[in-house]
Amino acid sequence: MRKSDEEFFEFVKQFVICLRHIWLVIVVMFLSLFLTAVFISFVEAMPPGRAIYFTFITALAVCYGDVTPATVTGKITSVFVGFVGMVLFGIIVGISTRAVLVIMHSSELEDSEN
Repeated sequence: MRKSDEEFFEFVKQFVICLRHIWLVIVVMFLSLFLTAVFISFVEAMPPGRAIYFTFITALAVCYGDVTPATVTGKITSVFVGFVGMVLFGIIVGISTRAVLVIMHSSELEDSEN
């Protein structure tokens, strides 16, 4: 196996190890996004699939603009979705960064031993 393949599998392993510590937080945040999508579906009178699409596009901060809230309640809820999305995907980026640092640190230790 090539070194890059080994590093990739080590990254995935470290990512999963970190994820196991906070899986409940991530599940709760995804659940809150789905519940918010249901709420937006009722408030904005849009189909559930479109509301889920809108919620996750807003949470990812992509915001295409093809679906926008019309009511004040929908707009306020969209701000909440944006904050939840920032925190959720910030956590995922943080876990990824930690996994990379663990791999880099172990590579440095191996290089210093040789």
